[in-house]
Amino acid sequence: MAKADTAGAELGVYLCSAGREFASLRSLLTRALESGARAVVRVREEESEALDKRLWHGSDSGILLPHGDATAPQADRQPIVLITEGQAETKPSNGARLWFQYLAPRVALPEVNRFDRMFVIAVEGSLGAVQFDEWRASGYVVRLWRQDESNHWREEKPE
Repeated sequence: MAKADTAGAELGVYLCSAGREFASLRSLLTRALESGARAVVRVREEESEALDKRLWHGSDSGILLPHGDATAPQADRQPIVLITEGQAETKPSNGARLWFQYLAPRVALPEVNRFDRMFVIAVEGSLGAVQFDEWRASGYVVRLWRQDESNHWREEKPE
């Protein structure tokens, strides 16, 4: 990826305790929707259906997050669009300005800087220092957030 394409793009990396990944994504997406933003969430193919169901059913929170698959009719009307890693979503049909990567140990960021903010939701220990070095070398401003024992987020300096 060319450095000029990503200069200054903010990338928030959220490292969660195992079992807290969906709650973390749900919290960030809820805040995004409350602000009026639209989002793209990229997920591994094998987790797409489960994520789809959990977003609709609200899990234990009772919060439903309206969304649709990027390939579905009228995806442009959805506040949240789900894509899988095999799909390229450089021009989100829903006009999203936020991009989320959900649970992928090796994350390839969008090729075109089309988003105001990008987020990576990962389990603690699934990303290495090499990943952070690659993001910084590509020009991303990386902000690292870790959950503490009380499930509160604290910002740390990336490795």
